[in-house]
Amino acid sequence: MRLQNHDQFAFPGHSLKLITRKVGNSSLVVFMELKRVVNSGESATFNCSVSGSPLDTVRWLANGVPLAGGVEGTSSPRIRLLSPQVLHISSVGRGDRGMYQCVAKNERESAQGSAELRLGGG
Repeated sequence: MRLQNHDQFAFPGHSLKLITRKVGNSSLVVFMELKRVVNSGESATFNCSVSGSPLDTVRWLANGVPLAGGVEGTSSPRIRLLSPQVLHISSVGRGDRGMYQCVAKNERESAQGSAELRLGGG
């Protein structure tokens, strides 16, 4: 099977989006859940699964605003990186809703995935 940009796969209970950008003979590939629904006050964790090498950096954005380390771009200690590829938000509130993007890069190419954080009714 040849994968194309923005191919989408559905597995029981999960929906994954594959986004690739190929440069040269190799390509980075990012898998991310498309949507995460949590109740207010609960935690949300986003996993950015990356294949391909070399992998130099993984950056996170929330609604287009870069997040990093502790997490730069937000003054909230509730939002932190558990690892470069795992973003954790504790005590989710209305202000946390939106799109979270993971961007994987090396010196020749990049790939990205995105997921929407929604609040449930519970």
